[in-house]
Amino acid sequence: MKIVVKSLCFLLVATAAVANECISPSSNIEQAIDLYLKDIRAVEYCPARKIQTNGELTLITFNVEGPCFGDIASPPGSCGNNWLSYMLGSINGDIIKPIKIGGKGSFSIEKIKITKNIIELSGLSTGHDDALCCPSVFTTKLFELKNNSFNEIPSVVSINEKLSGTYWNYVWRKRNYKFKFSEDGHIEVLKSWSGVFWKAASQYEILLEAESGKMLLHFNNNYTEFTTIDWDSSPAEGYLIKN
Repeated sequence: MKIVVKSLCFLLVATAAVANECISPSSNIEQAIDLYLKDIRAVEYCPARKIQTNGELTLITFNVEGPCFGDIASPPGSCGNNWLSYMLGSINGDIIKPIKIGGKGSFSIEKIKITKNIIELSGLSTGHDDALCCPSVFTTKLFELKNNSFNEIPSVVSINEKLSGTYWNYVWRKRNYKFKFSEDGHIEVLKSWSGVFWKAASQYEILLEAESGKMLLHFNNNYTEFTTIDWDSSPAEGYLIKN
């Protein structure tokens, strides 16, 4: 009986150890993350790890809990009920230093996309009426990989903030259609666009995505007008509806 109990306990401990292991694409990336965790005196929440690669560039995002930073008296990971998100990369084996990309009460990442030297992170950020635990505002962040470091393109965040919750008049074939850029990344009000999602593509561009295809909206400097090519390939335009 003792042998059975000991064997069972060993299996439970082994299973727990495997469950707590973080997925890792390479040993040098794992070592870089471990060194960074020691530097900021934090522990990692392994299930939150996300990995994306295009063969040459490998990206990994990871969440740390309770970072103590300069507090050397407290055990790592014990400093407050807080978590932060970081992104680290490896290009041809060379490590790209981590950069903070979000955390509790700010941005929670869901997807990673790599297009040449541009990294797109999409996820949710905390709105005015959201609790810190529960972000609901669809947000896209763009980073440029340059000189072996990540450089955020801040304008992408601002276009989301400017358009989120606004109403627009869409003019197509001399007809007017009202729609709204919903805070959760959907298009609302216009029923024929009920399955359409929107996200920032650049400082003055919004990409609409649907099952039938994509449409790019080109905004003016004041974000009060846009031009585009409709789903049916005909020209169209839009105007901000002011309150």
